[in-house]
Amino acid sequence: MTRSAILVFTLIAVAVLSGTVGAHDAWPPAPVPRTGQTTTLASGDDGQLQLGVSFPEPRFVDNGDGTVTDVLTGLIWLKDSACLGWRTWAQAVADANGLNSGECGLTDGSAEGDWRLPNIRELHSLVHYGYTDPALSNTLGSGPWSEGDPFMGVENSYYWSSTTDISYHPLAKVVFMSLGEVTVQDKTHQLPPWPVKGSPVLGDPGWPPAPVPRTGQYYTEVLGDDGNLLMGAPHPIPRFTDGGDGTVADNLTGLRWLKEANCNGSTMSWTDALAWARGLFDGCVSCGGTGGDCGLSDSSSPGDWRLPNLRELHSLINFDFAGPAIPNTHGGYQWSEGDPFADLQSVHY
Repeated sequence: MTRSAILVFTLIAVAVLSGTVGAHDAWPPAPVPRTGQTTTLASGDDGQLQLGVSFPEPRFVDNGDGTVTDVLTGLIWLKDSACLGWRTWAQAVADANGLNSGECGLTDGSAEGDWRLPNIRELHSLVHYGYTDPALSNTLGSGPWSEGDPFMGVENSYYWSSTTDISYHPLAKVVFMSLGEVTVQDKTHQLPPWPVKGSPVLGDPGWPPAPVPRTGQYYTEVLGDDGNLLMGAPHPIPRFTDGGDGTVADNLTGLRWLKEANCNGSTMSWTDALAWARGLFDGCVSCGGTGGDCGLSDSSSPGDWRLPNLRELHSLINFDFAGPAIPNTHGGYQWSEGDPFADLQSVHY
């Protein structure tokens, strides 16, 4: 069996501190929403903890003009997701940018340039991991999507994003809407585009519960792609703050991460990783203990740390980098050893 095959089933574990803690105890620019998963298979898993920003009720609002607003993110989506048909990536970017009122059932007064192909974070924000075929909720957010509630024509297929795969530019990031998986497809393939418009402005009275942050990508190929538009909540500078206690705060999301990304030093099964993360703690030498796990001196106790859910782990990624796709402390450059994390591995986590 190859190493890559082994890593698919026995993953390196990285830990995150329970709760969302900002570097300065302030509400972060882009707090991470829940995944929607409620099924639990082991203690400390996503379905049991259900951590993250709660979904609003209703989740979506049908505006009656061919558009649907996601109340969680503030983004406005085309109600008829199938209207533009199947396109190559370049065609999808151009067609989404050219969409305007009078097309695809729109009566919203929009003009060319108002709509766009969503970047990978925007597209992924629609996914609800409590449902499959497709991984999308209904208008209220209380059950699975069905035709017209609120969207039309949603397919169990890959959907284009405007984000290029930075490690191999002929590929673009896509979401497999059946399961909510993020992967890549060749840009010459034909897939459906799902246009989006709008982006919350920081400080606006209508700031949503979980605005979608930028992907970090600056690489651009065509007008209207991710690197050209740079849509989403901007990343704070610095992106990370080293707490000096074995933890690193993400100033974008408010999550606090273990600085030692490979502290355990080996691969492990999913259930073992869940238990290991929940068992991390500060050994409190001053209290008579033997010292903290993984260099921790943060006063944490067993149960404070946990394995991150998928959205939390995904929030660390900067799509302008690869090998690993993690930024440095400042946020404008790629990670290097100790800046801010230690011993990151370019493998599955």
